[in-house]
Amino acid sequence: MVNIDYKTDRIRLEMESGEVKQKLVDILHMGLKWLSIEYPAYSGITITDIYRTNDEQDQIYLNHIDSDIVKKYTNKPWQSVHQDHRGMDIRTKDMPKGMADRLTDIFNMITYDHRRPWIKTAKNHDVSKNQNAGHIHIQVVAV
Repeated sequence: MVNIDYKTDRIRLEMESGEVKQKLVDILHMGLKWLSIEYPAYSGITITDIYRTNDEQDQIYLNHIDSDIVKKYTNKPWQSVHQDHRGMDIRTKDMPKGMADRLTDIFNMITYDHRRPWIKTAKNHDVSKNQNAGHIHIQVVAV
């Protein structure tokens, strides 16, 4: 099985706290199982974000790479699934070419919300201005 590393001890403690929604943990483990079959030499993923405070949310969206998103967030800030332990980010810069897109497709085999099936469970993206924070964002709907 592929190992899980954490960007910080705080993130590791969040994962161990029991606060992370079980469906999100199950989706992560499904992806790890797939990785262990498709990429048996790959040693591990790094989780870079789980829980996010309001201040952390502001820092991300007020400094977003897309100026339209900055304007939209400035006018009406929104809550993130990270603020409710329903979101998780997995670093992609350490992954071999093509792995992140394939893993995102695997995560998206799970329906985010049956009432809103157009919303994806996972997205492979980079929201930083320096283009060095690429990650797969996975999320689950509130129950």
